[in-house]
This record gives sequence, C-alpha cells and structure tokens, in this order.
Amino acid sequence: MEKTVFAKECRRVKYWWISLVAGLLSVLVGVLCLVTPDATLVALSVLFIAVLLVDAVMDIVLAVSNRMLLRGWGWMLTTGVMELLLAVLLTVMPIGSAVGALIYVVGFWILFRALWAMGEACEIRRYTGSSWLVVLALLAIIFSFFFLVSPAWNGLFVVSMVSLAFFAYGIYRITHAFALRSLEKEV
Repeated sequence: MEKTVFAKECRRVKYWWISLVAGLLSVLVGVLCLVTPDATLVALSVLFIAVLLVDAVMDIVLAVSNRMLLRGWGWMLTTGVMELLLAVLLTVMPIGSAVGALIYVVGFWILFRALWAMGEACEIRRYTGSSWLVVLALLAIIFSFFFLVSPAWNGLFVVSMVSLAFFAYGIYRITHAFALRSLEKEV
C-alpha cells in the first residue's frame, strides 16, 4: 500500500491559500524586522523578559518540589530566584534602558546558565556515560563569550537572524501553498 500525504484520495486541496497568506505574512514580518531593528529589539526584549520570568518560576517550582531527590537543589532555587529578581528589575526599567541592559544581560545569562548546565551535564554523565550534554553545554559557553565580546553587533545579528528565519519560513509556506494547489492536477 502506497503512503500519501492525504488521508483519502481527493481532487482538490481545500484552503491551500491559507499557507500562502501565512507565508506572505512571514515575509512581511521579516522585512519589518530589517526595516525597524530598534522595534524588533524591543519586541525581542519583552519576549526575553517573559521567558526569563517563566523560566524563573519553573526553576523555583522544580527545585522546591524535588528538594528531597536532587542534590544541589538549592543552586537551582538560587538560580530561579536570581532570574526572578532580574526579570522584575528589567520589567520596571524604562524599555530603552532595558533593551541596552538586555544585550549584556543575555550574554551573562547564557554564560551563567551554560556553566550551570556544564555542572549538571558532568553529573548526569557520571550516571549515563553520555557526553552529549557536556558538548552542548560547552558550545553554549563558547557562544556566550562570542555574545559578550561584541554585544552591539550581536543585537544586530539577532535581528538579522530573526528576519532571515521569517523569510525562510515565509518562502517555505508560499512554496507549500503552490505545491498544495498543484496537487490537484497530480491526483
């Protein structure tokens, strides 16, 4: 039996144009990111603060709920509390200052979390023998140094990468829409 994309044979894909609209919107967002890098950095900063806040709460809950099972749970709790304080501090700062501070904060936060991850990875490696987590933590440490060396350029780099990601996804969705539309002729 031949496997196909369709659950049943059909003559026409309904609403193929939804993928086209999603693709065009993604390309538009990519252009907006490039045209308004300051606004993009502000939006990414707000998103980062929200992620930092959620991560902090999750670390605190994880540490407290597993305090009897995890060695070093206090460090996880400390990390969560520090992230919570940082998120609150960045939230009460004027957005312009928060964006400027975030460029440095992100670099140090990545470094701190990567060093923490290295410790956890080494601990887990003792039990599993797998070195993948150690390698990934080491990569995060290296990338954090790149970020800290030139934070202003990295702000532009982040905006560029976000823009390129939207472009790539948009082009995929546009191509996907026309592929769905052309299936009508193939079936």
